[in-house]
Amino acid sequence: MRVRRHKEEAWEPLMFAFRDACVTEGFPDGQDMNNPDSTGVAPLPMNNVAGVRLSTALSYINPVRHRLNLTIRPNALTTRILFDGKRATGVEVESGGEPFVVEGELIVLSTGSIASPHLLMVSGVGPRDHLAGVGVPVVHDLPGVGQNFRDHPQAPVTFSAQEGFPMNFDAPRTQLGLRYTATGSDLRNDMVVFPTTFSTRWET
Repeated sequence: MRVRRHKEEAWEPLMFAFRDACVTEGFPDGQDMNNPDSTGVAPLPMNNVAGVRLSTALSYINPVRHRLNLTIRPNALTTRILFDGKRATGVEVESGGEPFVVEGELIVLSTGSIASPHLLMVSGVGPRDHLAGVGVPVVHDLPGVGQNFRDHPQAPVTFSAQEGFPMNFDAPRTQLGLRYTATGSDLRNDMVVFPTTFSTRWET
């Protein structure tokens, strides 16, 4: 998957103003926003090209749909991971009301931030006390499964640019971001701020 960052020479004036304001307030400049431990202002990593967001399907599935050793099964729900001891050997799947088993040498779990821990826990991987409390046989006691989930609520603040401030109607809506820890917070880097422009050509 292609990930890019807008180079400084391509920044819009609003982004320069945002970066300068952050640095003036004492935030570090030039951090890697893909590093979860970084704090400060830096270009945002983006996975879009020419305005198209490169999804997993576009980046990985579409280029290999023609392969004879690949089967894509739509409308299928994985209900449980199967284990031999602590080694995953397959999955139980339901499609059209029909259950069946898919086995393989390598089982890759990629069902999202909510479904992945859920699937692990119903398969017996997770906090022992929790699994035992709901009657799920424990395959592996792993306390971190299903924990530490963080949502990311947004609080937009809208303002108008000063008259005469240069606005490019075709520019990316955002290019930079700021990450920091809120005063009094116990969660490091719990705040993310990014300037977004919604400049519009008004027609009369």
